[in-house]
Amino acid sequence: AGTGLSADGERLLIYRTSDDYKSGDIYESYYENGKWVKPQKLGSNVNRSGSVESSACYSEQGDIIFFSSDREGGYGGKDLYMARKLPSGKWGEPYNLGPNINTEYNEDAPFIHPLGNAIFFSSQGHENMGGYDIFKAEFDEAGKFSVPKNLGYPVNTVDDDIFFVLNPNGNKGYLSSARDGGNGGQDIYQVLF
Repeated sequence: AGTGLSADGERLLIYRTSDDYKSGDIYESYYENGKWVKPQKLGSNVNRSGSVESSACYSEQGDIIFFSSDREGGYGGKDLYMARKLPSGKWGEPYNLGPNINTEYNEDAPFIHPLGNAIFFSSQGHENMGGYDIFKAEFDEAGKFSVPKNLGYPVNTVDDDIFFVLNPNGNKGYLSSARDGGNGGQDIYQVLF
């Protein structure tokens, strides 16, 4: 399961694979009275029947989630979407992040950095070195995204580089990569900027 922790450390998004290992959904848990409560599956605006929602993260304020989904109506493969929290506490109708972010290939693993309105994500499209590469795009208050920039080598390789996160100071990151020299499959790597 993948996770996305809120900036206040009191909410958690969790990806759970379904029993058939072919799909999965996003759940949310809260930290109350010194413990995490049982995760609840997010509603049908986020988790669509017949599609895979494989990763998610909160905005800095926690009122928006960004997530990946292979639902119909996207640009191809998995696309990145955002949904705002409604006054009722439910997540609203999702908005596709558009053609600057999404390609005909898979986009996944969004991460919003609290400094500078930046989204980091992995893509098999754009100007790619091979497999999934990690990209950065900036966005404004209106939700317009800049053209994504590949983080380049040594962050990215010809293998799958995915699930990038960056510390609040912006000087240390972590990612999952299948690069040569690891312990097999996807390994966790630290990056110093």
